[in-house]
Amino acid sequence: MKKMKHTAVLLLLSITFLANGQNEAYFSQEGGNSFLSIKQKFDKKIKGSLFVNDNFELVKIDDVPQQYPARYNGYTDNFEVEHKGAVKYIVPSGESNVQIHFIASNKVYKTFKHDVNGSEKTGFFVVVSSGKNHDLVIKEQVIYVEGQEPKTPYEKYKNPELKRTKDVYYLKLKGSDVLNKIKLKNKDIIDFFGDDSGIASTLIKKNKLNVKDEKDLVQLLKLYDNQ
Repeated sequence: MKKMKHTAVLLLLSITFLANGQNEAYFSQEGGNSFLSIKQKFDKKIKGSLFVNDNFELVKIDDVPQQYPARYNGYTDNFEVEHKGAVKYIVPSGESNVQIHFIASNKVYKTFKHDVNGSEKTGFFVVVSSGKNHDLVIKEQVIYVEGQEPKTPYEKYKNPELKRTKDVYYLKLKGSDVLNKIKLKNKDIIDFFGDDSGIASTLIKKNKLNVKDEKDLVQLLKLYDNQ
């Protein structure tokens, strides 16, 4: 048992050591004014939060037995983890797959490759449904909105803010290694199936599914898995 705990701690330390380096590299890629410098200068003026949930909650990281308090940063797409009185970071990496399971809410984040304007990127996504032929996930994101000067004498200056955007669905089907954005519309979903669009259309009609509803979309994907 002691050996297992020792191994678990070493694993977390190796993950967070790598993550810290990548985290610095991430911010250096922001260019002129990184968010860190903006945060330092205008911290009191910024409304909102970097985090999907501000509070640290217990998580299980991969198969590491020990649980750690953590929270997801929706702006930088990484996790802050409390470890031995210090905050360490886990960031998405194309070289490794990471799963973070929030115990209380049973919410699971995993790293996936996804398409961003024709380029491949790795990020954290919330798993909605996963099967032998599909992965349906949600991307959570927080954006930084610059302060706005008044356009007329009657308007007031708008402070900069951190704003949670609408969650976006991504889907990956068999034969693909990369997630792509998907709209919850019948035509978009059916077209996404490509050569199997006829199968998808038949399953939707036969089972009277409305894929605008997440539950019905999950049912469609599970039926598709069983074909």
